[in-house]
Amino acid sequence: MVVDNLNTHFEKSFYETFERDEADKILEKIAFHYTPKHGSWLNVAEIEISILKREVSVWAAERNMQKKGIEWSFTKEKAAAKFKLNTQQN
Repeated sequence: MVVDNLNTHFEKSFYETFERDEADKILEKIAFHYTPKHGSWLNVAEIEISILKREVSVWAAERNMQKKGIEWSFTKEKAAAKFKLNTQQN
């Protein structure tokens, strides 16, 4: 398993979460491989995700402030025809 160096990504976390026997069974099947703490590629990915989260958050806030509605043009009848749904109720 490839993991970063977050404090929950260590064997002790299994013993804190599971009974000792269960943790031992799980850990027998796992080999941990830690990413380097200086992994610059990880920082770039984290920065990009952070930027994306902020942009989505700003977009959602602006959209909510505008109180924009959605004009549905796809009726139940059109949906039933398109997806070949049986609209008769029993």
